[in-house]
Amino acid sequence: MGLLYLEDEAQAWAEADDAVKHIDSNSVVLTASNTVTLIKYLSVGGGGFMANRVTAVRNISLVPENAEHIEGCISGQQIVILAEFVKNHSIHDVATQVGVTKILLKTISATELSKEILDVVGFVQAN
Repeated sequence: MGLLYLEDEAQAWAEADDAVKHIDSNSVVLTASNTVTLIKYLSVGGGGFMANRVTAVRNISLVPENAEHIEGCISGQQIVILAEFVKNHSIHDVATQVGVTKILLKTISATELSKEILDVVGFVQAN
């Protein structure tokens, strides 16, 4: 078996990554099974409904031949969505939301809450 020699330009072309990259509205590369959030209201053609602005689309599929299209399920219907109208719903965003909720629940116990309510009621009755 003989060796094959390529010029640098030909080798760079052969090794180039030709995979279609799906980019969201924030220039983040999307991958299959990501969860994304709609950034604007979208009229679903053929579905007869509007998809709300903050709708989460879970477990998306990427259209291999078109970098602008992703597929997802909204209201039980599989639709094609333009990638420019979604943003990646990162795990960090979810963790932050859950973390804030846990902190609020830890800082306000039932006893403290009832004391706050009694203070407010006492203030209203006094005035």
